[in-house]
Amino acid sequence: MDNAVRLEELVQKMLNETQGAKNKRVRVVNLSVYDQSIDPLELTRVFKSVTFNTPAQDAQLHVRRSENTSKDSTHNSPSSTPFTPVRLDSLELEDASIPKS
Repeated sequence: MDNAVRLEELVQKMLNETQGAKNKRVRVVNLSVYDQSIDPLELTRVFKSVTFNTPAQDAQLHVRRSENTSKDSTHNSPSSTPFTPVRLDSLELEDASIPKS
């Protein structure tokens, strides 16, 4: 699949674009996961933004849940944002912090 970018290359590219910033907001366009028990389509519905935590040597992303997710919401305090580590095979993203022209 030509559109699939290796996760390590993608993380490095985004880190370069943000000049070493630790976190970058992006929107998930397409992804595939190592864990076959996770449905990638469901993941893109449940999670709206992805935060890259450096270093990303373990090829993990911490994915922030969207606010309208009711599952397990009472488990966490309102002030904390739940993050879930996700191991990915491939990931396509678009920058959510830059408006489309």
